Amino acid sequence: GWFKSMTGFGGRDMAVDLGTANTLVYVRGRGIVLSEPSVVAIDQRTGPRGSNQFQRELLDVLEAGYDALDDALGLRPRRRIEVEVYDAAIFDARFAALLPFPAAGFYGGIIRVRGDVRVTPQLTGTLHHELLHAALDAEAPSLAVPAWLNEGLAEWFSARVAGRPALGPGA
Repeated sequence: GWFKSMTGFGGRDMAVDLGTANTLVYVRGRGIVLSEPSVVAIDQRTGPRGSNQFQRELLDVLEAGYDALDDALGLRPRRRIEVEVYDAAIFDARFAALLPFPAAGFYGGIIRVRGDVRVTPQLTGTLHHELLHAALDAEAPSLAVPAWLNEGLAEWFSARVAGRPALGPGA
C-alpha cells in the first residue's frame, strides 16, 4: 500500500519523512538513522513478533486510513504526509504547554501523536483523525476550513474507519 511503499520505520521517538525518493528516519538522540530508497525496512532477525511488530501494525493502521480516505471522501493525497509517533512521556513533556487541552495528537504540517507500546483503538483513532486533517491540507492547502467543520469531519472519519456509523453519546 501507499504508506508501506513510502516509509521505513524503527524506534519509538522518531520522525519519518514520507513521500520523497528517499525515506529519512530520524531518531531522537541519534539523528538520521536511515536514508534509503522508499521501502519498508524490516529487521529479519526479529521477525513479525519481534521489536518491529509495533511499526508493522502502525503502518497497517496508516495504510487502512489512507485507503479509507479514498473510499469515504475520494481523497488520495500525493503530497508527503509526515507522521511522528512519540513516547507518551516525551509527547506530554514536549507538547502539553502548547495545547490548551489534553491531546492524543495534533496536525500542524506534521502528524504528531502520543504513542504507546502497542497499537490500541485509541491510537488508531487518533492516527485516522489526524490523517484526515493532513489529507485536507495536502489536497487544498489554501482552503480555510472552519475548526468546527474540520474537527467534525475528522471525528466522523475516525468513527467511520472504526466501524461506528454515527457520532455522539453511545455511538
